Amino acid sequence: MQGILKSAEEEFGRKGYAAATMTAIAEAAGASIGAVYQYFPDKASLAQALRLRYAQDWERHWMELERDLDLDSEALAERIFALMLGFVREHPAYLTLVDEGPIFKKSPEDRLRRRAQLAGLLRRRNPSLNEEEALRIAQVAMQAVKGLWPLILEPRPAEREAWVLEYRRLLAAYLKSRVG
Repeated sequence: MQGILKSAEEEFGRKGYAAATMTAIAEAAGASIGAVYQYFPDKASLAQALRLRYAQDWERHWMELERDLDLDSEALAERIFALMLGFVREHPAYLTLVDEGPIFKKSPEDRLRRRAQLAGLLRRRNPSLNEEEALRIAQVAMQAVKGLWPLILEPRPAEREAWVLEYRRLLAAYLKSRVG
């Protein structure tokens, strides 16, 4: 089953959700189409399995960020982007599935939990922030990072690093002004 998931991830990442086929995923996994359907009745269930895996892996990545409370705002922004870009590189289908996967949208609970995690980190860095303010800052920061994803998906890799730098600067300036 892990081979099927890995092949699905690669296929979704290369071709996109709509263009990927169960047959191509089976071939890439070296499995029969029947074996693939035995574990996953359709392409949406494969995408859902990857979504669950990504949620678990995100929690592991987030724990790394939690250790960096003593960083200044610029270094924290750098660390957030490094974490998120590393996650995207580690999971080649993540952005594609978020962008085009019909069942891959994050649940409101997932979004709230991630926002609360970042808000908690911000409050530990600056205890004078109240919970509501920290949640608002976390939401703005997350939207800023999310705004970068379409630019990363564009087929101009030479410009990606420049875009990342601009967004990192934006986030660092925002965090410095709001969190200190």
